[in-house]
Amino acid sequence: MKYYVTVDSCCSVVNASNPYQACMKTMRQKFNKYTEVIGSVFRVSQKGFDKHDDDEIIETELIIKLMILANNPVPIPEIF
Repeated sequence: MKYYVTVDSCCSVVNASNPYQACMKTMRQKFNKYTEVIGSVFRVSQKGFDKHDDDEIIETELIIKLMILANNPVPIPEIF
């Protein structure tokens, strides 16, 4: 799906399977260091860069954690 991602003054259009993947792709493409966007939020829309009531707002810290997990997967115990 096509997503419009905005974080701070950066705007990006990416194809991703979900809003979280769209944020991770934007982070990889647009930022050299995670610290460049600490404290910011990602606004993700399928309608464009303007603000919409149904935009997803995703904390940067969550995206960084997901990226770390994606690069260093942790085995899930069998009890779950």
